[in-house]
Amino acid sequence: MYKLQMKFQKIISYLCIAAAALAFVYSLGVSTDAYLLYRVNAIKETFNAEMFYALQPFNKTFTNLSIVLIVLSVAGLVFNNHTRRKYYIANYCTVMLSSVASVSVAVWSLINVLKYKEMFLNVDFGVLQEWVENPPPPSVYLSAGIDPNNPSGPYSTFWFDLCWLVSAILIITAILNVANMIYKTVLMNQEKQLLKGEEV
Repeated sequence: MYKLQMKFQKIISYLCIAAAALAFVYSLGVSTDAYLLYRVNAIKETFNAEMFYALQPFNKTFTNLSIVLIVLSVAGLVFNNHTRRKYYIANYCTVMLSSVASVSVAVWSLINVLKYKEMFLNVDFGVLQEWVENPPPPSVYLSAGIDPNNPSGPYSTFWFDLCWLVSAILIITAILNVANMIYKTVLMNQEKQLLKGEEV
């Protein structure tokens, strides 16, 4: 039982770091589609850049929170959550802080990303299509950082939809982390009982 639990706790510890790193990478890419629309707005004023500007404070906060998640996950390694046979107060604290933070960031980010996705879908893509069909000279594209061969850009909701997966991974790893802690505590109590029985 102990060998199985020790393997499980090591895997979970590294999964928590991986999930936090995934959230960080996602936070860097979530504004990609919004930025593409913003670049179009720079050379064609019919596009509303309001969503891009609204997204920036959220994106900055999300990136900072992702870094906090990474630090909390790494703190688990510092206190040997992945190898310790017996958990102490520091181990319980790092597990709980990391798990609560992961679930909180997952829920908060999902709510906000869905809000910005709705704003994104309100963009007048009909006007965008007209602009693509009657494009300005390639030099205008290039000055705005747009590929003349792909003027419409990858205007999809991929980055917004990806938040469902990132949030699910954060929540699942948090649940597994807490489950491991509970399992560890049960085994520790059983070990204490066995030791007491031997002493008698």
